[in-house]
Amino acid sequence: MVYHKTKAYSSLIMVRTFKLIHHANPAKLEQVHALFKPYRKASQQIANHQWLLFFKYGFFEGDEPFIQELYSPLSYRYKQTIQRDVLSKLASFTSKKENDFRTIVTRSTLADDIKHILYTINKYKAWFSPTFTFKKEPVSPEILRLARCIFRQLLKKNRKPSFRHANLNLNSNVAKIHEKDNTKAKSFDYWVNVSTLTYGHPVLIPIETHIFYDKSRGDRKNFIQINEDRETKELTFCFMKEHE
Repeated sequence: MVYHKTKAYSSLIMVRTFKLIHHANPAKLEQVHALFKPYRKASQQIANHQWLLFFKYGFFEGDEPFIQELYSPLSYRYKQTIQRDVLSKLASFTSKKENDFRTIVTRSTLADDIKHILYTINKYKAWFSPTFTFKKEPVSPEILRLARCIFRQLLKKNRKPSFRHANLNLNSNVAKIHEKDNTKAKSFDYWVNVSTLTYGHPVLIPIETHIFYDKSRGDRKNFIQINEDRETKELTFCFMKEHE
């Protein structure tokens, strides 16, 4: 379970992930398997590019020209989906470093006024920003350099996220979830329409739910996670529900 705090209502939203049962035949699974290698490669390429932006400008940001030019057998919609996933993971990673940064500054022998500036830089995640203003005055290059050095020290102790074994996190741009058709004699609970490497030829994955999913609270997110076991290569399909 993952808990998120919404800005609008300052309430906790719980997101639960459910592993469901698929009934895809080997041919369909093979087409899904084929997505993993280019998905992971594109994820790492996008992440590498985002780190360059971060070290140069001080922040991560979607770069449409870059993903348009990025060579990949995946569609542009896939690359957009991957970029959103990568940005989310990188933002989460750097956010977790805020407390570590603050701890280093607190335990240092720096003057209190310098600590205060560094705390503010940390608050705004401006560790690599070329410029920063504190109390309407520009922060000196020396303090900005110190902030960068502290954050680089944290990166040496904590490896940056790797996408070598990334799973597929797919939104409705590339994976549409359809509820069962009650007019048919036999129908599965859901069908997931997954875009493949062959343009215009998606695969339909039949999904069966279970009692824990059916009775759980919350609304289903229009999002699916497809996981690949590192050893067996078995695929699992997961839905998510969220509620306050």
